[in-house]
Amino acid sequence: MSGRAKVAPVAMRTFRRIAFGICLGFIVQSCAQSHADLRGLVASGKYAEAAAAAEKDDEAAVETAAAVLEAAALGERYRFLAIESLSVAGREGRASLERLALRSDEVGRIAAVALRRFDKHEADRAAVCAVDEHADVRKMCLLAFARELKEPLLRSLLLDTDPSVRWYALRALTELPADKERAPLFIDVLLRDPSLTVRMEAARHGDLLGDDGFLLLKELLFDTRPGMRTAAVTGLSVIGSASAASLLRNLSEGARDEVTLTAAAACAASGDATCRERLVSALDDDRPGIRTAALYLLGPGRIENARQRFLTSLKDKSPEVVLAAANLLKGDRAARPQALRALGDIAKRRVHESSAALRLMAVLGDKGAETRIQITLKSAAKMEESALIALLNAVQGASGLIDAVVPLLGDSREAVRVNAARFILFSRSKI
Repeated sequence: MSGRAKVAPVAMRTFRRIAFGICLGFIVQSCAQSHADLRGLVASGKYAEAAAAAEKDDEAAVETAAAVLEAAALGERYRFLAIESLSVAGREGRASLERLALRSDEVGRIAAVALRRFDKHEADRAAVCAVDEHADVRKMCLLAFARELKEPLLRSLLLDTDPSVRWYALRALTELPADKERAPLFIDVLLRDPSLTVRMEAARHGDLLGDDGFLLLKELLFDTRPGMRTAAVTGLSVIGSASAASLLRNLSEGARDEVTLTAAAACAASGDATCRERLVSALDDDRPGIRTAALYLLGPGRIENARQRFLTSLKDKSPEVVLAAANLLKGDRAARPQALRALGDIAKRRVHESSAALRLMAVLGDKGAETRIQITLKSAAKMEESALIALLNAVQGASGLIDAVVPLLGDSREAVRVNAARFILFSRSKI
């Protein structure tokens, strides 16, 4: 009798373990089936149904967000953005990339390269994807393995037919240890590349242009495009020679614009009091864009009374100036009440102007800011696409808003769905 009594608890424990295993297996299988159903709804274009199902729990929301990006990857408009987003979205992103990588087309090849970001031992195959026939594959390869690619290959990619590939290759070369023998290469890009964006990137690295860098950048100060002139000023600021410093000082005396302000900031950073005063005086300019640029170029700590000037700018009539001042003061606890009052006034305006204000208010600790954002998101269907995307970008990373963003996965506009999916995946990773 006693022997049988001892066996009973053992048998019962074994039974419970088996029963628990069966239940757990059922739950896992059920979840897998549920996730497959969500992906099926998205794949068939039933975004509204998928979004409604995604509101049940966090896992469903994340799975639906990944599925939305998977679907976008199959199109052309958001293909690269979707795959790049999945490549930095953790476990859910990896699962989506593994499915996409099974395809035999360009999408599959881009996804396969992005997937290698998770496996560093795959870096030795980077040279293969860098010469793929598809530009997006080469671009993803540079994003994933720029540090693993050898210099001769990076040099050859500067002749690529796609400007984005050339830009990424140039960036990778600028991060290599400095070498004077490389100067002619950068000069060639600066003078001959067909893309203005690529040439501007070369101009910003004046210290890599060798002995001829100063004269080349000086000539570019007469370029008709402000962007190139500003890039040239940035390039001159890193050369560090007396001639470059003198030129920047003289340039800062010109009529106020982005170029002269950047020059003033460059020579102010080296301790030039006159240049610093030119930046301070720009805070009183009639143009909001100039006042905003001056605030950011000054930054905290550049002038003795910087804090007081920033506080004064909180009363500016221009929303962009107020936002800049509040952003610069966000680390100042004593200034928070004034910053929140100023931001509160902006938050009452149109969404284009209020989204960044609400986000800053949330950062500064305003408990009602996220609630106001949630209320705004409820009327998303009536909002302009650009305004809604601006709001999503402004509040990126605010995990407390995930529930309010989930319904946007069912929006009829692809751009909104893609940005909502990015928001959910990126914000979830910050929890």
